[in-house]
Amino acid sequence: DHDHDHDVNEHDNDGHGHQHGEYDPHIWLSFENNKKIVDAIALALIQKDPENRDYYMENAKRYKKELDDLDARYDAGLKDCHRRVFVTGGHSAYAYLAHRYDFSYVSAHGVSPDSEPTPHRIKKITDIMKEHDVGYVLMEELVNPRLAQALSQESGAKVLVFNPAANLKKDQFDGGVTFISLMDSNLLSLKKALECG
Repeated sequence: DHDHDHDVNEHDNDGHGHQHGEYDPHIWLSFENNKKIVDAIALALIQKDPENRDYYMENAKRYKKELDDLDARYDAGLKDCHRRVFVTGGHSAYAYLAHRYDFSYVSAHGVSPDSEPTPHRIKKITDIMKEHDVGYVLMEELVNPRLAQALSQESGAKVLVFNPAANLKKDQFDGGVTFISLMDSNLLSLKKALECG
């Protein structure tokens, strides 16, 4: 419940990058930021190719509408949730999403996937998961799964996949996976992790 979620936040004062001033470089996980990026790209293309201004403007408008629709799906999907906090065995890539949709997270890493969590921190997170009966731990798709799997084994939580949309695997690229479709898949994982209705 929400009281328990608050307790988790208090237990984890060194782990919430989005609450404690650590800069999160994952700016593309803010759909509002993405709309600004789309406008900037359209403007750059227009400057290079002014004759096709209307084409670029129409494409930008259409894509911003897709981002608005994606935001609406996240807003609706993450509104009615039993929990407001989840655990990730990956790095702190969730600050923008957490701020926008009012949830928190406990991360084993900092904002860099190459940072190594200390054994003390891993035990601390495992203890939090057991204490609050956390049912899921999120694993980043292109990051070594060892830590997420270890947290899962120690706590009994199941592993869910989240892709922070920085890279794609070759089969995803060849299969036409887009940012929108990737974020829709991520939404399903977040809904499970936060036990949303």
